Amino acid sequence: MELKNKLEIVKNNISLAQKRAGLYNDIEIVAVTKTHSFNIIKKAYDVGFFSIGENKVQEALNKFESLYSVRRFKFDFQVIILC
Repeated sequence: MELKNKLEIVKNNISLAQKRAGLYNDIEIVAVTKTHSFNIIKKAYDVGFFSIGENKVQEALNKFESLYSVRRFKFDFQVIILC
């Protein structure tokens, strides 16, 4: 299944869940890139993922720098805290 189709399914599922719960807040989908290359991330952008997240500093720096010229991208650095 194409990435664009997967994104549409996720958006539809979120919309249905919001309606069932009576919630109508804006939702932002963040694509967590982990080990994916710049080319894959660019394809994700092309189909409608505009926020990306990364939890490894070294990878985040490289990816965010490579994508800096794409002005619509929003970057998130994710931290997991274990207690």
